[in-house]
Amino acid sequence: AVDVGMLVYCLIVNGGFEDMSVNPMLGPAASVLLHAGAKDVQSIRSGEYWRFLSPIILHAGIFHLLSNLVVQLRLGKDLEEAIGTFRIAGIYIVAGIGGNL
Repeated sequence: AVDVGMLVYCLIVNGGFEDMSVNPMLGPAASVLLHAGAKDVQSIRSGEYWRFLSPIILHAGIFHLLSNLVVQLRLGKDLEEAIGTFRIAGIYIVAGIGGNL
């Protein structure tokens, strides 16, 4: 739900969808995503360490969000039942941070 809310927020700030030639994921401009907390090495080096976490809930567009949701629902549900909610949450956060290193 947070992921969808962030995408809606970014689209509102952007004034709608960017042209497909600008963002083929059907989403906002890169500048809006950067403002919302997308990974930016220069910003991280200047102390914005929260940018290691915020990209976990940001998506470049509808296609990106839907593909992530499909994978999470197909794999995540079974994994959550097998190893538990707290372990899945921990794996999700550690993997998200690791993906931003």
